[in-house]
Amino acid sequence: MPAAVLSGCLGVPNAHFDLLRAKMMWVLAAGMSALRASAMAAPGSQLGARQEVMLVGWSERVSAPGAAYFTKAEGDAAAFVADPDDDWESHAAPWDDAWGVLPDGDSHEAMLRLAREQVRLQRIATPGIALGGHLLVAEITRKSIAITEVCDDL
Repeated sequence: MPAAVLSGCLGVPNAHFDLLRAKMMWVLAAGMSALRASAMAAPGSQLGARQEVMLVGWSERVSAPGAAYFTKAEGDAAAFVADPDDDWESHAAPWDDAWGVLPDGDSHEAMLRLAREQVRLQRIATPGIALGGHLLVAEITRKSIAITEVCDDL
């Protein structure tokens, strides 16, 4: 859901990421309740699967881009929880120290190299796992978020 639509649903001006972040647990709980109600009629629903949501935007509180990470464990009755450490960089670009030095990611090309290396190493570690796909890069400024598709075949 676009940030403008989501913030409009919450009654939060688009520029207030910090307020939107504070309301996300309510939004996720309400959304899951609505999905559970509608899924009763949908055989094969995947609502019990693990879910992850990352909210990004400009934080006026810290005058910098910010993010919040929320997860829902497997299970139909599981609820979303906020990442207590707020270590969103490790979710945005996960890297295992056993893989060596983290490659630089300061350009779209560098991020693509990093993503391809992550996919390659994860495929070695867990053969047969479904992963890869599109690489989307979000550039966050105080006034906007621009999302660019860098690659569609990781």
